Amino acid sequence: MTIPKELYEAAKTDGANSATCFFKITLPMLKPVLTFVMLFSTVMTIGDFNTVYVISKGGPINSTHLLPTLAYQIGLITGNLGRGAATALFIFPVLLVVVYFQLKMAKDKYNW
Repeated sequence: MTIPKELYEAAKTDGANSATCFFKITLPMLKPVLTFVMLFSTVMTIGDFNTVYVISKGGPINSTHLLPTLAYQIGLITGNLGRGAATALFIFPVLLVVVYFQLKMAKDKYNW
């Protein structure tokens, strides 16, 4: 699905410049896609394990931990499985709240 060229032609006929076309036509038509990308990026960033673990394994003095790498270190490296599981389960409510507010902002802003 693409943005119809007729919208741009009508805007140019009405005297709109490129910036006006972008902010009044392109951006509103791409809002559903941008919202999906924003949500997917948030979920993937919060749950990212490989990047942090491969690059720094938590970094100097545990300064680059995300919740998944912290849960791995607490649960499997130190052997404290209960605390590791609790840390891993803490990811879900945090992610749920973040996604809820992102969807709420998107719904209010985009009138879905």
